Amino acid sequence: LNDEELQELVKAKPLLGVPYTCKDAIEVEGQVVTCGIYSQQGVKCTSSAEVIKRMNAAGAILIALTNVPEVCMWVESQNGIYGRTKNPYDTRRSVGGSSGGEGALISAAGSLIGVGSDIGGSIRIPSFSNGVFGMKNTPGKF
Repeated sequence: LNDEELQELVKAKPLLGVPYTCKDAIEVEGQVVTCGIYSQQGVKCTSSAEVIKRMNAAGAILIALTNVPEVCMWVESQNGIYGRTKNPYDTRRSVGGSSGGEGALISAAGSLIGVGSDIGGSIRIPSFSNGVFGMKNTPGKF
């Protein structure tokens, strides 16, 4: 690539090559997203959520889905499929929920960016519990 082509690529794909993870409740085309529910095992998504489409279009690379409580309705990230997510600093402590898998993985330097969801603190509480920054975006914004 010459300098001009490189600059165009940077503009078109500002997250080119950046690894990211996503909580196991956000649809990713071709992936099994369980939301911590037994009956969802083996069911592949037919499309991706808008945030995943935008991350991929920006050049980011999805590397993993992270643990959540069943139906994302608990303050601890534990379910019957994958078990309990443990705090990377002290395994006796909670990682929070429902995006606790994201908080723990980012805190342990396993991911640079995590995609979660937050209605009642599901990003903010795990971020606090794991010592990382978490942000609840304005609805409709990326």
